[in-house]
Amino acid sequence: MGFRSLSRARLVAMLVACLGAVSLALAGCGGASTSQDRAVTATRESDDDQIRDVMYAFIDAQNSGDFNGYAAHICDEFRTKLTKDRFDALRSESGRVDISIDAIDVSGGTATLDYTATYEHGGDEPEPETAEFVKEDGDWKMCFS
Repeated sequence: MGFRSLSRARLVAMLVACLGAVSLALAGCGGASTSQDRAVTATRESDDDQIRDVMYAFIDAQNSGDFNGYAAHICDEFRTKLTKDRFDALRSESGRVDISIDAIDVSGGTATLDYTATYEHGGDEPEPETAEFVKEDGDWKMCFS
C-alpha cells in the first residue's frame, strides 16, 4: 500500500501522529543538559553566585570526604601542595563544617568571601573567617593566603 492509496484524511492523521511522536522524543531529550549547556548557564550567573556555589561545593566535598571534589575547587598554586593525607587530617581535626556566607567582595579576577563557620570538633561559638578566591580559566577557585 503506497501513499497514493491512502485517503487524504488518513495521510494527514499519520503525519500529525509522526510529528507528535518526534516532538515528544525531542522534548524528552531536552531534560538532559550537556556540559556546554551548563557552561552557558554558569556564564549567566553573577560572580557572587559562582563564588557562593564554589564555596558550598568545597564545604560539601570536605564534609563528604570527596578529596577530588575538594581539590577541584582549589587554585592551581595550592592544589599541587594538597595531599590526601593533609585532607584527611583536616577532616579529622575539624569534623563536619557548617557555614553561612556573610559577604562577597569581587575585585576583577580576585575575591574575598566572609563567612561564619561552625566546626563539629571546634568550640561552641561560630567563627568568622575569610576565604580568598581567584579566577582561573574563567572559573572561580579558592586560594589560600
